[in-house]
Amino acid sequence: MYAKCGRLASASVVFHEMGRKDIISWTTVIAGYSQAGYGEEAFKYLSWMRREGPKPNEYAFASVLSVCGSMVMLEQGKQLHAHVLTVGLDSEAMIQSALINLYSKCGSIQEAAKNFDVTKDGDVFQWTSMISGYAQHGYYQDAIDLFEKIPKVGLKPDSVTFVGVLAACSHAGLVDLGFHYFNSMSNDFKISPSKEHYGCMIDLLCRAGQLSEAEHIIKSMPIQQDDVVWSTLLTACRLHGDADCGRRAAEEILKLNTNCAVTHIMLASIYAAKGMWRVEAEVRKMMRSKSVLKEPGWSGIEAKDGTSVFVAGDRSQPQGDEIYCVLELLDSKAEISIPETVL
Repeated sequence: MYAKCGRLASASVVFHEMGRKDIISWTTVIAGYSQAGYGEEAFKYLSWMRREGPKPNEYAFASVLSVCGSMVMLEQGKQLHAHVLTVGLDSEAMIQSALINLYSKCGSIQEAAKNFDVTKDGDVFQWTSMISGYAQHGYYQDAIDLFEKIPKVGLKPDSVTFVGVLAACSHAGLVDLGFHYFNSMSNDFKISPSKEHYGCMIDLLCRAGQLSEAEHIIKSMPIQQDDVVWSTLLTACRLHGDADCGRRAAEEILKLNTNCAVTHIMLASIYAAKGMWRVEAEVRKMMRSKSVLKEPGWSGIEAKDGTSVFVAGDRSQPQGDEIYCVLELLDSKAEISIPETVL
């Protein structure tokens, strides 16, 4: 109960207090941490289960493989894949789906395709994972070709499958094909478009520079508008230099989030690019009057089975002094290596 409700601390306490832990209790707590995105904790419980508990089943392994994909923990996922092969669970449909999902989300498309090709009785979830992987990593035509094969093998695409193929059309700039799939979803498969499907269509039109059409879909879609769709349009307005549409998109975003720093900055950038310096200055002045500050950027790297996060301007990282020392050394070497002719 606690795990399904997301109260993992309470679930962990109850689990530790249990005198006899059966396969269901182990799998439940592992799945709870996995579904909540706590990959390291899920791994710890799985390792503990392998040492002291019952033999892990496909549900436990699939849960941890899935969170490895979500958190892009490729090396840990590979280690777990090797163990799955050792214990002979690699042919289980749930494991196969999790492996395809893992390698697809981590960008190892060839490995994902290899696992997809060996599935005997693939289900729509495996097909969807492969289509989404192709779409996310630039293999747009492969995603579309695979989608077209689904009816031929006796399966029906679901709503998530359509998100994958619409995303492929968006990144490939295939506006007409995208609308064909969007209409087919409701007409042929009786699937009602969700916020994600409309988001794909808006992104499709924005990438193609059809900003007025994208704005029309946002205003007419039978789903509550949020700042995500308006932000997609605003970003496209900056890219294509449409100040009027950008202003309208920014106004809608600020109705939902009055202190959105990114919106103010993007709108100011649009005005600056068009040479509208007075209006740009007014936006900057409004930011200062509302004390709107842009959140610092951050990045993360995976090293030694852990993830380190770095925030711009932050010197609190435990190894910060050593890191900056190495950066200064690299910077000095870069300056020395610059030819005098360049200077």
